[in-house]
Amino acid sequence: MQLAARVVPTQSGKVVDLALVNRQELPDSGKDAAWLFQPRITVTAKDENAAVFDPLSDPVTDTSCVTGKDFEDCHLALLYRDSLEYASGRNVAVSAEVRPGERRAWKLETTWLPSYDIPQTVAPRVEETPPLAGLELDMEKLANLAPAELSRALLPLADGYSNWLRTRSAQVSSLPEHLRATAVEAVRRATQIADRIRAGINLLGTPDTRRWRRSDLLARRWPCSGATATSCGSGRRIRT
Repeated sequence: MQLAARVVPTQSGKVVDLALVNRQELPDSGKDAAWLFQPRITVTAKDENAAVFDPLSDPVTDTSCVTGKDFEDCHLALLYRDSLEYASGRNVAVSAEVRPGERRAWKLETTWLPSYDIPQTVAPRVEETPPLAGLELDMEKLANLAPAELSRALLPLADGYSNWLRTRSAQVSSLPEHLRATAVEAVRRATQIADRIRAGINLLGTPDTRRWRRSDLLARRWPCSGATATSCGSGRRIRT
């Protein structure tokens, strides 16, 4: 077996291409013994500790990752600026070990079965989230509220979102300069969404929408109540 290496100098460092080559001669019998089954290549610095591997592209320092691209590409670079890739494999994945607070990796290793832990998304509890204080989400309670009370019960959702966006807007100045315009535009678009949410909540609270709002909420909870139906899902006749 031989580890073949090719080094390509770049403006900022070097690109190293590694390949494990099986130079064994195939025997007449027991040929399987000459095959390499899921080999692994591990690469570190000489001291096995120094962080020497730069990411393939780092949106924080590489302005070319957003220059000339549309908003979606720029927004993705902003959102995932801390999710970095350090190497790519041929028919194999590469995992990187990065210490907290560093952007360089200190160890790269090929793997045949890559894995990734996806953080669980948990909705915040209203009673544990001050910006959502006063928010009511119980459908039965909402269906029985007067129009003005309904608006007050739902507005913390829009207000909390708007407050969160103002916090994010205040953090734009801490971003690298070439990412700030994208962040400002992202907050602007999200603010429009928050305004539409608030407008919808205010509409639900107007007296003219009382009748259809109540029937719609009840229909969503009990879709087969309120009228005589010839069928309801299972085909049975239902009378109310």
